[in-house]
Amino acid sequence: MSVPAPGDFFAVPMPNGMSGACRVLRAESSSAWVVLLLAGWFPTTPTLDVVARAAGLRRMRFGAKGEFCRACVNGDPPAPFIRLGHVALPPGEDSARWPIRLMDQWTRLGEELHQEWRWHHDRDAFISEVSRAQAVQMAQDAQKRR
Repeated sequence: MSVPAPGDFFAVPMPNGMSGACRVLRAESSSAWVVLLLAGWFPTTPTLDVVARAAGLRRMRFGAKGEFCRACVNGDPPAPFIRLGHVALPPGEDSARWPIRLMDQWTRLGEELHQEWRWHHDRDAFISEVSRAQAVQMAQDAQKRR
């Protein structure tokens, strides 16, 4: 796969078998890129025509205030990511108006999309699972302090 460039769109595999998408906004270094996750979850790999019209995904789960889901990712996209194509960014679209929210690996993008999907489509079960996981973690932390 070629080195990502600002304006590139990638299909992002999600843990539930669906796909999402992201767009490269800018290079942070020779091996790190700022990407914006896009609104939309797809049963199959989306097309460039579909994702090029998609708005940025806004984080809504667990009290988030609707900020855009963006990340700085390191290295080249792994094999499950598919480059869908390139559409030049409008002037200023790669600017600092897109601050970095997460510093992560490409594979974390699918998890982020999946969590937003669950918030929109499976909220009660998602909240229950997170609450249980937090309770287990708190019990483990308390045990370590003893």
